[in-house]
Formats: sequence, C-alpha cells, structure tokens
Amino acid sequence: RLADPTGATTCGLQTGDTMCVSTQSWWGCVNYFASALPFLSAAQQGFMGEGVQVQMLVPEGLADHCTTYADCAAHYPDAMSKWDAFFQGLKSATESPLPENEKKDALLGLYWAAQMASTYASAACNAKQSHYSSVEVSFANSWLNSAEYVSAAHFQSNMDKSAKFMSPLPSRVLQEGDSAPNIADLSQEENHTLSVFSWMNSINNLLG
Repeated sequence: RLADPTGATTCGLQTGDTMCVSTQSWWGCVNYFASALPFLSAAQQGFMGEGVQVQMLVPEGLADHCTTYADCAAHYPDAMSKWDAFFQGLKSATESPLPENEKKDALLGLYWAAQMASTYASAACNAKQSHYSSVEVSFANSWLNSAEYVSAAHFQSNMDKSAKFMSPLPSRVLQEGDSAPNIADLSQEENHTLSVFSWMNSINNLLG
C-alpha cells in the first residue's frame, strides 16, 4: 500500500524498488503523521538529548509535509501539544505516586489522545485517496474509524499485540468489484476482516 497507486512509477512495486514509499500513497502520507509528528515531539522534549534539533527530510517536490517541530506545531497544534503531553507524562511517570497499573493507564490515555490527534491531522492526506478505488477508500476509512474503538479501550499497542491486528488486513490494494466475503485471492481471514469493517461502518452510519 506504500507503492505508487497512480502507476506512473515503479516505486514500491516488485518491478521497482520494493522499499520505496511513494509520495502519492495515501497510506504513506497517513503513516508520516503517525510517525514523524511524535518523533519531532520526542526530540523537542529532550528524548534525544538536550537541545538536539531535528529536521525531517522529504522527497523533492513534496511541499505539504511539516519537517520541524516548529513547523508541525504551527500547522497541527493540537496533535503536537498532545504528543508533548504524552512525552512529558513519560518523563514524570517515574516520580508519580500512583500504582503501576494506574500510571500505565494514564500514559495510554495520553498516548491514544495524541495518536488520534495525529490521525485527525492526517486529513491533509485526503486528496491522495482519489488514486484508489472506492472499495479501497471505504476500507481505508473503516481502518481509521476502527482506531476510535482501540483508542477508547486504551489498547497497549506494542509490536506483538499490534501484529495480531495487522495480519488479517487485506494483503493487496482493493479494486472495484472486490466484495467481501467473496474475494477469491484473499484468505478467509482477510475476507472476514473486511466484512467486519463493513458491518462496523454500517453501524457507525446508522448511529450517526
């Protein structure tokens, strides 16, 4: 999903550089907000050493990504302030008199508030959804909406636990005509996941 969805280049494809992240990828753009913003906040809060200044490098021609803490804070103040609060919470947690389980839940609350703020900020990527089928866009939006449920539960998203949620996601970009649970080249588990997402989306629309 990080490959070029326009077909104009071989970026990310088996016929090109498989490690390439296309500047046209909606998924790549959203992941930038989920990774670069907290990285810059962590640096600002001293996690890489006092006074360390960080600037992200972006591909040539991509002008809509913030690259420094000050730049991101100016464009996405809510997300950056929430990431700051999370990293400040991490630093002060060692001195907190709260029991460990309460400290952990408080930190997860700060983390998910920041993560969801990054997700909302990634609306800046929405124009890139035009490169995809309506089926893929529906899945992408359902994937974003599912984070609301995970966030509310203060899910501890370490690598092992997150992998269990990622593994049943569809292994290719969805095309027009794909209709779960009857997509022949996807596994039963992948088809089931898409059916659940569709059901959740229907319930969300029904409840408003």
